[in-house]
Amino acid sequence: MPMLDATTDCVAYHFLASWVARFGATQVIITDQDPQFESRAWQDLMDFLEKEVISNSPAELTYGEHLRPPGQFALQPGTLALVFLPELQQAIQALRPVPPRSCQHQMPFIPHSLPDAEQVFVRRVHHTSPLQTPYDGPYPVITNSDKTVTIYKHGKSSTISANRVKPATQ
Repeated sequence: MPMLDATTDCVAYHFLASWVARFGATQVIITDQDPQFESRAWQDLMDFLEKEVISNSPAELTYGEHLRPPGQFALQPGTLALVFLPELQQAIQALRPVPPRSCQHQMPFIPHSLPDAEQVFVRRVHHTSPLQTPYDGPYPVITNSDKTVTIYKHGKSSTISANRVKPATQ
């Protein structure tokens, strides 16, 4: 039975309607300490069913204690870790974020043969499929400047950025 959401009321309803209705009430219920299992409404439901709720993590149930990061194992009294810890904390506190790199605008590559080209291919702006060519053309060049190329395309002239064209070699 799919749940509409994970609110306490919805979880409790589905628990009663699905699990308890089919299998009966269990002796112990183990939760993962999500908020819906820690709420007053859930506790009232457990009191009604006369169930004990164990709010432990799976690690606590498996190993009998909380899991600890590896660094905590070394922090036993009398170890060198206690001497090293203040130095490490000081070093971490002294760290500062690296400033962002300035935007270094690179000049786009424009082929040297573009000013003399009689025809050019025009790169498509939209995404192309893997087997589709990334360029349309060739189109005849009407005029050519440092930043733009005017071409004859579909019966009319069209001015396009020089970044989007490459010369069509004969």
